[in-house]
Formats: sequence, structure tokens, C-alpha cells
Amino acid sequence: MFENITFRLLAEASQTASFRVIEYDFPESRLGWISLVAGFAAIFLLVIFIYFKDTASVSRLWRIPLITCRVLVIVALLIILLNPHERVQKRSDRPSRVALLVDTSLSMNELSGSVVPGEKTSDQNLKRIEAIKNKLKDSSVLNKLREQHDVSIYTFDSRLKGPHAVLPKLKKGAKESDQKNKPDKNEIQKNKETEDVLSSIDWNSFLKADGLETRLGESLLELIHQVSGRTLSGIAILTDGGANSGV
Repeated sequence: MFENITFRLLAEASQTASFRVIEYDFPESRLGWISLVAGFAAIFLLVIFIYFKDTASVSRLWRIPLITCRVLVIVALLIILLNPHERVQKRSDRPSRVALLVDTSLSMNELSGSVVPGEKTSDQNLKRIEAIKNKLKDSSVLNKLREQHDVSIYTFDSRLKGPHAVLPKLKKGAKESDQKNKPDKNEIQKNKETEDVLSSIDWNSFLKADGLETRLGESLLELIHQVSGRTLSGIAILTDGGANSGV
């Protein structure tokens, strides 16, 4: 259920716009333009010359339709030469992405301790994996990232696992309407749906420190291979950095 909600929200976050344009095969060089203009000027002058020659004995009543038909033929030939054709362009706007890579090796079961000697923190008597879990659940870390990015959560020990969750970028709950700032019900509903996705994550199901190895280098390379692209903004690694194996 969680995955279905996530991918539906991601599809809504990617906005696609279509544009239809008429294109012509204009000359690409100056010489091409000179040849085109000179050629049609010569044809036009030839048509006028033949017109006066052929209509010398024709009444004025017939001269206008005759010259009109010949000019229309020249215009039609020019249009055919320029080859007008329709092209459909699609533009997709996708938010930038950030990947969180969490270490789930056995060493993450050790107590987190204090980063600064002598400093007491609320998490120093917790296991490292529990401290990370609390940070992700209870702090504004994820929502801060989601203000600008889609956030994907991966774990690793002896191999890369995930994504366990893909959190779409948060949408603003209000926008300017007419001349007054009024909450937009659609935007509020979308924002509520993304918050429901965050609260539905079962952190205990994948943040379990039971891996026998910490293959950080290999897991990072595999993750880069999976998520690399123009919209990737960065990868954040949450690890104790101990007992590395492999690359």
C-alpha cells in the first residue's frame, strides 16, 4: 500500500506539458538563403515576363485571374520547398532528489555516546541505530530535505538494500488567490497525503542493525549507479564508519 501511494504521489509531482509547433526547413547557411531568394526572384520575374508576353492580346478582364493563378502556383511551390511540419514537444518538470544511506551493520548496535567529550545528549545512551531512527522519525531532518527534494531511504551492510521509502517533495499548503492570501484546498490535501506517507513508514522493519559487514564503498557505488542523473542533488550517509570491508 505504501509503495502504491508513493509512486502515485511521485507521478503527480512530475508535471508534463506538451507544446505543438509548426517548423519549416529554412536554409541553415547564408549561401542557402541567397540561393533560395535568388531562385524564386528569377522564377517570379520569368513568370511576369511570360505573363506580359502571353496576355498582350488578352483583355484586362482576364489578365488579373491569370497572373493571380501563376503567383499562387509560385507561392505553393515555395511552401512545398520549405516543408512545413508539426512537431510535438513535451517538457517534464521533476524535483531534485536526495538519497539517504543508513548503515545497518552490527556495529550500529553500540551506544552512540557523545560527539563532544563531556557533553551530555539525549541520545548518548541509545544504540546508534536507535539514535538515527529517532532523528529520522522525530526531528525535522526529512521535512527540511523535502522542502527542496524527493528523498529516498536506503540501507546497507554487506550489500545495498532499498529504496525502503521514497518521500516526495513537500508542497506549499497555501498560495495567493485573487488579491488575498487564501489556503488552497487542493494543495492542503496534497500536503496532507505526503505527511500521511511519512507517518506510515515502518522504521523498525528496515532499520535493524544485523549486518555482518560494512561494505560502504561497494554500496555507495551501487547506489550511485542506481540513482545517478541530472536531478540527483546528493547522497547523505549515516554510518559509524567502523569495520569497513570490500572497496
